[in-house]
Amino acid sequence: MDLPAPLLIFYGRNDALDDGLLRIPALRAARTAFPRSHIVYGSRGKSSLTGMLHKHAAPLVDDFRTIVPLSAILAEFARPGGRTTVVDFRAGVPGLIVTGLQLLSRGVRYEPNFAGHLLSLRWGTRWTLRPEHNAWRYHRLIERLAGRHLPFDHRLDAPQAAGPRRAGFAEPATGR
Repeated sequence: MDLPAPLLIFYGRNDALDDGLLRIPALRAARTAFPRSHIVYGSRGKSSLTGMLHKHAAPLVDDFRTIVPLSAILAEFARPGGRTTVVDFRAGVPGLIVTGLQLLSRGVRYEPNFAGHLLSLRWGTRWTLRPEHNAWRYHRLIERLAGRHLPFDHRLDAPQAAGPRRAGFAEPATGR
């Protein structure tokens, strides 16, 4: 008997362009690992994934809910008796702990981002958010969820017009 695919909810804060770019590899890994799952992306504020990056995120996400609290997304999509997982991209450790405790009583599996900080911790250096590691940390959240390593694909498809050689244009002179 096949169990129904779990509902996957990804939740973030306001997603500026860089946040959206860093989350696309994790969304791609989730779609690869859980092809039958219903994937919802939500955020407390606006998201570049529904704006400038929509073309890249749309094939990976089934529903977007922006400027919506996580509780409202759960009320809309979670079904009694169904399996639901929340992957929380937010970084505030106290808020992640509170959210985890709230979801525990609802039977929701919770993958908070704070564990990801430990994956890129460098002993002897002052702790700071390091954006260059965020894409990998988000990807590692999905690998933990899937229980296996997944391909890390950070590339975005460029329009043909942005390619290196367009018809009718000469190569730039090098000056040599």
